Amino acid sequence: MSLRLIYHIIIKYGEGMIGMLKMEIADLMKSVNRNNRTLNRNIQVVQSYFGLGNQANPTYDSVSREFGVGSRERVRQIKTGKFVNRIHKEDFSMLASISNIIEQNDIWYVDDLIQKLFQEGFCDKDVHIKGLIRLLQTFDYCQEYQLLNLDMEQATEENFVRKAKLLLMKESSQET
Repeated sequence: MSLRLIYHIIIKYGEGMIGMLKMEIADLMKSVNRNNRTLNRNIQVVQSYFGLGNQANPTYDSVSREFGVGSRERVRQIKTGKFVNRIHKEDFSMLASISNIIEQNDIWYVDDLIQKLFQEGFCDKDVHIKGLIRLLQTFDYCQEYQLLNLDMEQATEENFVRKAKLLLMKESSQET
């Protein structure tokens, strides 16, 4: 069975984009890293950092504590050395599609964007937007977008923890 067919089966049965992204990240990391005793943990570290875990505001520090990897620097090393430097933008089958949806509007209420991505079958409603945007931007998608609170200031950790209403806005839209 081909990997693409497996991804389509997952969508059909409702796991959505996040399950697919988690699976895609795991498959990509397994294909470019040696299978050793830390590979599965490294995969989970990367998935969590990019918002595919259960943290509302994943940071190097919080992921380090969650997985007991020692330090924020170790999380950065895993993310960079085991994932970002070994994977290419073209390796992800869904990031361009998500980017295309985001770029349909210069300004999104984050709740509306998540609903749209959910309706299109790309994610479940529990997606952690900061991590998803971080993943897109790491692979050069949606570079001009940033997460803002309703005061038009950069979203803070408190905004994410309190689940405040947020905007995803293209930088050029902020100037008008």
